[in-house]
Parts: sequence; structure tokens; C-alpha cells
Amino acid sequence: MKMLFGIFFGFLLCACSLNAGRPPVDLENEKNLAVKEADRFLVRFDLDAYEENWDELGKIAKAAESREDWIKSIAASRKAVGKIENREMEGSGISENPKDMPPGQYVVVVYASTFSGAVLKERVTLQKESGRWRPIGYFLLRNV
Repeated sequence: MKMLFGIFFGFLLCACSLNAGRPPVDLENEKNLAVKEADRFLVRFDLDAYEENWDELGKIAKAAESREDWIKSIAASRKAVGKIENREMEGSGISENPKDMPPGQYVVVVYASTFSGAVLKERVTLQKESGRWRPIGYFLLRNV
């Protein structure tokens, strides 16, 4: 699992795209905008604002699971690890049109997080949708 995550994250960190026929995109600025949205997403989780986070999800995430199931699953996962005590961003990567994903821009942000009941990594995946960065994935990963 750790190896797969490392390969996927490494791919996103190293991915470059050619913007033939399009104006240049400031990838660093885009990544920073996505990180800010990931930060807001996590703060809403910390406040147990699961319904609000559902409303902010991208289409990919909403198509994968019903609102009720998603909220129930996320709430149970977060309850199991306890309240957040500390969170620091470890890294982020941006990619355009990654393999096995619908076309578009994606950012993955990884945080080292300490909860009252566990020390974990949090991974937020975002996709640029209609000019906005929207979360499409949230994962709690054990430190190995």
C-alpha cells in the first residue's frame, strides 16, 4: 500500500504537462489555490461539517457514493481517530490528465496529522472543475 501511494504521489509530483495551443498556466499558483481549498475542506471536517463538505465535493466523488453513505462513512472514520490535535502539510503535487482518471487538472495534498486517537497521514485529492478546485477524495492513511 505504501509503495503504491509512493508511486502515485511521486507521479503527481513529477508530472508535467504541455499546454500546446493554450495560454500558459501558472501551475504553482494553481497548486497553491488547491492547497487552500484542501485546508478549508479539512477544517470543515474538524468542525464536523460533513454536509457542507459534501456540497463542496466534485462530480467524481458525488457520482461514486450517495450523500448519506458518504457522510456516514466519513463521520465514522473521523470519530474512530478522535479530534485533531496537530496537522502539517507534508507535500503536494499537481498533474494534468493523469492515467486512469478523467481528463483535467488534479492536485494531491498530504498532511502529517495527529489525532487524539491516532497519528496518520491525511490525503486530499482535488480536481479543477468549472474553474474551481473541488475535493474528490479524502483518505486517512496509517504511518508505516
